[in-house]
Amino acid sequence: MSTPHTFNPISHIGSDCHRVLHHGAKSLEVHAGTGTISVLPWAHFIAAEHYEEPASETLQITFSNAEVVIQGTRLMPILSAVADGSLVSVNVSPPDRHTRPPNLRPLVKRIAVRVPNTPPQQEHY
Repeated sequence: MSTPHTFNPISHIGSDCHRVLHHGAKSLEVHAGTGTISVLPWAHFIAAEHYEEPASETLQITFSNAEVVIQGTRLMPILSAVADGSLVSVNVSPPDRHTRPPNLRPLVKRIAVRVPNTPPQQEHY
């Protein structure tokens, strides 16, 4: 039996598309927007890479058994949370954020989780 994830605003910070735990995270919960939630242990973390293009950014987080590809804008706070081991969850930004004027917070437009030897899952747009 699983225990529901409870949000404690005192111990979590971030934005509407990512959560950070002050004392470090043991795993990364990925809500791809397709109804699928993946939980990847940070003990299996290998590397992260950030790519910037004129109108968008891509953050690729590689684990020994999966790869998480995040596309959006202003993704550097999420990369920083990966670098210090505090990123606990990431999800696609709410649809209304995609049409609002830009602000300084990260905007996650798509997330894909790729697991070797499995067909690619649909991305959420």
